[in-house]
Order: sequence, then structure tokens, then C-alpha cells
Amino acid sequence: MKSLFFALAVAGVMLSGCVTGQAPKPVPAAVALAQGETTLEAAYNVVARIYLNRAPTMNPALKAKLKPLLAQAYVATQMAAVAEKMGAANAFDDQIKNAAALITEAKTLLGVK
Repeated sequence: MKSLFFALAVAGVMLSGCVTGQAPKPVPAAVALAQGETTLEAAYNVVARIYLNRAPTMNPALKAKLKPLLAQAYVATQMAAVAEKMGAANAFDDQIKNAAALITEAKTLLGVK
């Protein structure tokens, strides 16, 4: 429910540019996404698979740190995809940075490079 609220809030912010008459900024070509799985989604999926494989034998304290971290990374990854589709460059960049930081933190906790 929290992620649905977050998604609606972000969508509202992105649509506010339409209400004010400002055209959304196009996503820079350097960060344009290809069809199919993006690099960001692939990075998330790799870390999530490692987590899921190790979860049955993982230290409960580590598992308690990783689970919400990965949930936040998933939401940020999905919001980046939404922002890209809407042409909201600032929101897109922000969500990519957020997701990348969360994925990096999860990788560090899992001890993977």
C-alpha cells in the first residue's frame, strides 16, 4: 500500500508539469533506456536473486536489513521506468540515483562486487 501511495505521489508530481503548461523535459540520450530489461533492472535482479538464494541460511539481523532495502530499491527501479516513459528527466535521474545507491548498499551487505 505504501508503494502504491508513493507511485501515485510521484505520478502526481510528474503530471503537475502538464497542469502548469510546462512541457516535460526529455530524458537525455545518454540515459535513454533500451527495450526490455534495463541495466538498472538487471542490477536489481542480480542482487535480489543472491538475497533469495541466501535467505534460508542468512543471519536474521542481516536479513532484516536487506529485505526493506531491496523493497525500496525495487520501488525506485520501477519509478525510474515510469519517469522515463513519461519523459520526466529530473524524476528519472533522481530515481536512478536512489535505486543505484540502494542496490550498492545491498551488494555491500551481501559481500558481492
